[in-house]
Amino acid sequence: MSNSKKPLGIDTANAKTLADFVTDYLPTDTPWTSFTHPTMGGKYTIELQNSSNLTRDDLAACFSLVEESSKGDYSASKQGWKPTAKRREMRLLELKYLLIRSAEPRDGEEKGMAGGIEAFASFMPTIEDEQEVLYVYEIHLAPSLRRSGLGRQLMKLVEGVARKIGVEKVMLSCFTRNATAKGFYEGIGYEKDEYSPPPRVLRDGREVEEAYVILKRHDNGNIDIEKYLDLRHSALVPLIFYSTPRTITYDHRLKRIGHPVRSAIHKLLNRGNRHVVESETLCRALRREASVIGKGHMALHRRRQLATACLILVFLHLWLGGPFLRASRPKHVEAYIQQNYPLVAQHVWNNNGKGAWYIPNEWRRESDPPITTILQAAHFASSRAAELSRTIPYSDIPLIIHQIWLGTKIDQWAPDLPGGIEQWLKFATVEGKESMAYFLWLDDGCDQLIADVEPELVDILKALPLPVERSDVFRVVVVNSIGGIYGDIDTNPLRSPATWIDEDDIKPWIDQKTSITYSPSSGNWKPPHNIRLLLGIEADNDPNTDAYWRMGYNFPIQLTQWALASAPKHPVLNRFIATFKNRVAELATPYKGNLTATAEAGVLAREDPLKFTGPEAITVATMAQLKDDAGLRWEAVTGLQDGGRSKAVGDTIIFPITAFSPGRSKYGNMGSKPLTDPDARLQHRAQGSWRKKDIHLDFASPFHERGFDVLASAIVWPVAGLEILDKVQPARLYRLKQSVERSLLLLHGVPTIIDNNIELAPGFSLEFLEKRNVGLITGENCSTCGSACPLRCACRVILDVVQVNIREVWYEALGPFNASLKAYCETFVYVESSARKQGLGP
Repeated sequence: MSNSKKPLGIDTANAKTLADFVTDYLPTDTPWTSFTHPTMGGKYTIELQNSSNLTRDDLAACFSLVEESSKGDYSASKQGWKPTAKRREMRLLELKYLLIRSAEPRDGEEKGMAGGIEAFASFMPTIEDEQEVLYVYEIHLAPSLRRSGLGRQLMKLVEGVARKIGVEKVMLSCFTRNATAKGFYEGIGYEKDEYSPPPRVLRDGREVEEAYVILKRHDNGNIDIEKYLDLRHSALVPLIFYSTPRTITYDHRLKRIGHPVRSAIHKLLNRGNRHVVESETLCRALRREASVIGKGHMALHRRRQLATACLILVFLHLWLGGPFLRASRPKHVEAYIQQNYPLVAQHVWNNNGKGAWYIPNEWRRESDPPITTILQAAHFASSRAAELSRTIPYSDIPLIIHQIWLGTKIDQWAPDLPGGIEQWLKFATVEGKESMAYFLWLDDGCDQLIADVEPELVDILKALPLPVERSDVFRVVVVNSIGGIYGDIDTNPLRSPATWIDEDDIKPWIDQKTSITYSPSSGNWKPPHNIRLLLGIEADNDPNTDAYWRMGYNFPIQLTQWALASAPKHPVLNRFIATFKNRVAELATPYKGNLTATAEAGVLAREDPLKFTGPEAITVATMAQLKDDAGLRWEAVTGLQDGGRSKAVGDTIIFPITAFSPGRSKYGNMGSKPLTDPDARLQHRAQGSWRKKDIHLDFASPFHERGFDVLASAIVWPVAGLEILDKVQPARLYRLKQSVERSLLLLHGVPTIIDNNIELAPGFSLEFLEKRNVGLITGENCSTCGSACPLRCACRVILDVVQVNIREVWYEALGPFNASLKAYCETFVYVESSARKQGLGP
């Protein structure tokens, strides 16, 4: 399973006949078609079959094994046990089955399952996130065959197939509560995949595990060795052993540190059969050994490394447009902005009035009073759009664009933001009936509008712990009061909103299951009304499968809210706001309605933002309202059966996934068409990030704050292999800065764990800072020891959060901590089998 050029590929493999597949991919030098039970002596045959060749009895036997071993796990998950969907999944066209049958039934031996099958494994060469992988769908054994070595043998066969096809990795899903299965996979070298859903971390530090974990294995089980660099001593510490501690393998970056250090590492770690090595002891011994072997070379290497680090930090600071650059070269910055983003420079840059706005000249009258605040401008635009009928065709939705951000100083923005706003303004500033008003709302302007149109929300929004929750609520309030089109700051319009609705979007359509016809005159809307609400699908999955659950969605068909459009006072949005208010009131009831006390108790922080104010909340409100008004069966809005067409239900249009989420990769495509497709209205440059990382991108950090975090992270990541972190998610860095800035760790060496679980950019991870330790680092009491000292708790937090089982090894929290933190930390590297015997393992 090498990362080198693939010799065949999954398309070739899936196109082969069964006989050719066996010849090309299954072992030819060793027998694989039989198995003998090591203790009972029973003999079994192994055969390969396509899913299409399975007989009814074979499928029933395999299903019985799944039901016997996994029904309880499915039932305990939010997905639930769905036998019909499971049977359908087991018939997927390109699925391969390794079937194990009893060859010689003996007296007294447990009878085989129906069809004579007592075990099976199913797998498919497929695409996962644009990578060719071999996905193991199922592996189930009858009780008499468990712990017999058969499972290991089947996995070796599957891995051999993957190796010969040349895929990137082998992947599989395992229920979290099935500790036996999870331990089995980890014991043969599987580790958590970067796309496995992370646990939800509550504000009090508790983690809520997802029902399943996605595991992977690379390169025949070889382990990528994590290295942490102490820049003061140039000691590169390898942290991971193979199952035999004497054997150590390094990746290519180890070659850069020079022969003396490599020799020291080999000499130290190959001395004796030590299963537990204390990190500080290892560092001291490594430095001692290296100095003996090549003291002069070691010093030279350290100087080179520190010089390189300084050059990279200076380059990053220049590249990120640090404060000294803006101060010393203001003319250059201004000229750059004027040249590349002229509309943003004219209408947004350094604007005051609690936001920035643009109103077409033809909307204004000489008698109109001057406008000084964004609230005045918004009400004026809403009134004039209605008077002039400046709406999206076939709708009552005014041509007014709304976005939210932290400031109007473009020189402090992330470099990829002005381009999207420039495009919105290009569409807004055209002449004629398609011209639009544009509003960029800042925090103060948002507060003004909420106080003006929804005063009951003022105290509620102040009590919310997350800026993204306030953003979620504001976007609904602004289009429900002013009216217009909302787009996240990282969206890029592909078509003018003035063209978002055409005749095809409002044509009648039929629910194929109920034969009910829907149109703009459906339900309570008669005669036909203009459209008043536009929403787009983000997730579109077959509800009879578990695809949506595996991908991290809460509903098979789920709406997005990075873009939406509405006329004022729409029932769906009214319902969203009312539901939100009621939920907050319910949470505050034990505190006699005191929102401050509710917030201080952490009650609001324990709410899942996705359900509280996010995509799930807008989906629930829409489902309920359209069911009440038109009797809509929600699954009918899918675009999987009709090629993806718009669904008008009364005055609401549900756009297909391509409208607001075009150009998705093969993994998780769900019917999404290319960016060039006529149905594509808008591109979201960070689509789906909330599912994988449990965050939104609405309040990403400004440019200079992003620069701060990259500089801080560069200090702790080894110079060898450092790459510019141009893909780091701004919102994650913003939240990191908020935590770290209040802590004692500011720029003294952020305790960052570089692991294989979450990779925001090559070789860089912030996942550990966003898990349980966020509260502790900011000084909140530790749930384990009760201490309020962030340094004293930090080691325990890391041990809780960043334990990663790779093959038979646990590595924990070793890295470049600052001197103060080291005084409180005792960290170890140990082999799992030995550590557990000594009571050290998890």
